[in-house]
Amino acid sequence: MENKNKYFLILLGILLLGIIIAMGVATMTGGTVEAIKGATSVSYPIYLNNNDTVAGFQIDINYPAYLIYQGIEKTSRIPSSTIVVNNETDGFLSIAVLIENEISSGEGEAFNLIFNVEESAPVGSYAIDLSDFVSANINVNVLEVNVVDGNFEIVEPYDFIFLPPISNFENFTLQDGATLPLKFNVTNEDGFIVDDSVLVRIYNLSLGIDKTYNSSGEGDDYIRIDESKELYITNIHTGELEMPLGEYNIDVIFDNYQIEIIGFELIQNGKGKGKQK
Repeated sequence: MENKNKYFLILLGILLLGIIIAMGVATMTGGTVEAIKGATSVSYPIYLNNNDTVAGFQIDINYPAYLIYQGIEKTSRIPSSTIVVNNETDGFLSIAVLIENEISSGEGEAFNLIFNVEESAPVGSYAIDLSDFVSANINVNVLEVNVVDGNFEIVEPYDFIFLPPISNFENFTLQDGATLPLKFNVTNEDGFIVDDSVLVRIYNLSLGIDKTYNSSGEGDDYIRIDESKELYITNIHTGELEMPLGEYNIDVIFDNYQIEIIGFELIQNGKGKGKQK
């Protein structure tokens, strides 16, 4: 509480008494994020570039009404800090931060805002406006400050379908030790989509299995995107992963916060089969 009070006294001293001794420069910048309509827990970064230490700051942020504020997430730059957020007005946040050990000079994410996107949100590009930024060091010396507005783009989700052998089935079963060729198709109104941000995660945490594939390389440990056949494919080798018998979830994830989910059961001495939905 003592540190918190000290911080607000610092701000009051700066704002009301005009004790302004510019000792350095701090720039707060909004990020650029793309998310589908209806996305949840979207992380929107706010960056701080400072050439002097920072003990506290205040910033106002205006955002589109289609975003539903969920909270604020600290980063490694402000792990020990007190954050006060005024979010009583839709589309507006006033954020004050007191950093216990100061932020050393440098650049990177200061914090992340967490939003949900309304299902009915119109597709479009929306400004995240930053204003009234005040920053000071521990000696109550205010820094010269700048702000750079950010952008939040709301997009339509991809048309997505899982392809055989696992497509359109529930209670899909696979023989212990077998390989599952996981295939899926991703399109929009313009046709097949190549999205290198794709991740495939297969997991059952209670069984100690959590494996993620990306599209950054070649071979069975990566997702291959075949434009000629219009499909994504990755091979899940249950034997190589030493997967125990049981039920597994598969998540397909894109940077636009679209997630597609399917699953299967790994059984002993069985034959991979499925039951139509």
